[in-house]
Amino acid sequence: DNLIFRTNSAYTNTDQLAQTFASGVLQEALGQGQATVSNITQQNWLIENTIEYRNTFSDDHDLTLLGGFTAEGTERFNSSSVGLGFSTEVNNFNSLQQAENQTVSSGFRDENLASFLGRINYSYMDKYLLTLSFRADGSSKFAAENKWASFPSAALSWRISEEDFLRESNVISDLRVRASYGITGSQAINPYQSLASLSTIANAYTFGDDIDAVGVGAGRVPNPSLKWETTEQANIGLELGLFESRINLTADVYDKTTKDLLFSRQLPWYSGYSSQTDNIGSMRNRGVELGLNTINTTGNFMWTTSANLSLNRNEILDLGPDGLDVFENAIGNLGSGWSQEHILREGEPMGSFYGYIFDGIYQNQEEVNAIEHTGASAGSVKLKDLNDDDRITEEDRTIIGDPNPDFIYSLTNEFSYRGFDLNIMVQGSYGNDILNIQKKRLDLIDDEYTDQNLLTSSNDYWRGEGTSNTLQAPGTGRGVVESRYVEDGSYLRLKNVLLGYNLPSNLVNKMGLQSL
Repeated sequence: DNLIFRTNSAYTNTDQLAQTFASGVLQEALGQGQATVSNITQQNWLIENTIEYRNTFSDDHDLTLLGGFTAEGTERFNSSSVGLGFSTEVNNFNSLQQAENQTVSSGFRDENLASFLGRINYSYMDKYLLTLSFRADGSSKFAAENKWASFPSAALSWRISEEDFLRESNVISDLRVRASYGITGSQAINPYQSLASLSTIANAYTFGDDIDAVGVGAGRVPNPSLKWETTEQANIGLELGLFESRINLTADVYDKTTKDLLFSRQLPWYSGYSSQTDNIGSMRNRGVELGLNTINTTGNFMWTTSANLSLNRNEILDLGPDGLDVFENAIGNLGSGWSQEHILREGEPMGSFYGYIFDGIYQNQEEVNAIEHTGASAGSVKLKDLNDDDRITEEDRTIIGDPNPDFIYSLTNEFSYRGFDLNIMVQGSYGNDILNIQKKRLDLIDDEYTDQNLLTSSNDYWRGEGTSNTLQAPGTGRGVVESRYVEDGSYLRLKNVLLGYNLPSNLVNKMGLQSL
């Protein structure tokens, strides 16, 4: 009695074949026919077993116990054959052996996860609630000694509105406070990152008459310490219902710290490797989430409102033993100087924009001569010398923007009258910065980009002393990452408007339908 055992299993097989051919008459094929045939075969399997016990004692104690074991895995095989240069294209991708140049590749990966889990739910008189959870997960992605990790959590809730002193209240219909703490894990990396690997090195060796021999070399340095990324989070919440729950308010305050971040750490070039997946540093998120739902009118004309507001503060706490800045290039190459536009720095939020402070346009040669700035000329961009050494160098770069908003919010109103209903939603963000790459592309005249449209503002470029202090002269380069392209990203958007009409049920039923 009161015991439930469940088994759930699933198996999925996926086969994908892709065949492409580009004729040599196309610019894409660069004058030689190109044919590709690729195959992907993937199997996913899952099995879950849980046993659950539920019972009520003395009408006041509700208890649920659950335990289980789950396992899942993925196997993926891929292969690809490419042919370049065909004397005849009549067979396109069906005769790769006729190509002048042929390359083949294949790969395989296998990843598995096993989990033991348990949970206790206890309620006393529907006023005091306790949840205890525990899971242990083992992932094949991590090093031999670190495959398993444990993740406990606990939550308490007190439904104050069920106490005698509030039960008969005409104002407060629901009031509860809750608190929780838990640890979760992440394995969001590719498999085999803890192991050394071999990589193919084509056309790099000479043996006898073969000057393009294929070799195999070390591809990845092993990391026998690689382990789970973990996140600890504490949360305190309040739920309040007023006037028979016509007004409902929820409020949550949380503090979340992520440790042992899974990160691709750059290695010195002399090591022979470019990077290594490692557990580096920690990051903290703290915030407040507020929600309000109201029933404004009832009857034939119904009007409800829901609103929410969320504030989050992000901070990088640690970037490893050296504490060195980490630079990222997220937008691709936009010319000289446009790289490393994002920085990870201890004490700063994630994804901060990094660059120079724009200080106008050099108006004459005298201004250029007043400071050492490589490549500068009259009409080119002037940058601020932050360390006062009379030189413009990388030392003058600084954080120039934060993409994280101060808060985000939304407001939804729903109206209904007889068969009509109307939903209007507005949503917004406040305090976030945007690095406007599109503007940079479209307002600078440069010999390197002569085949693209430009903004009309590009007509206001510098033509001589005093003509412009905002846009440089043509041909003076596309510059570097600078503050003039950091803009306020705050917005308020009418996100959705939906108007509908429900046909009367007696009419719809005659049509053999349930609703329309």
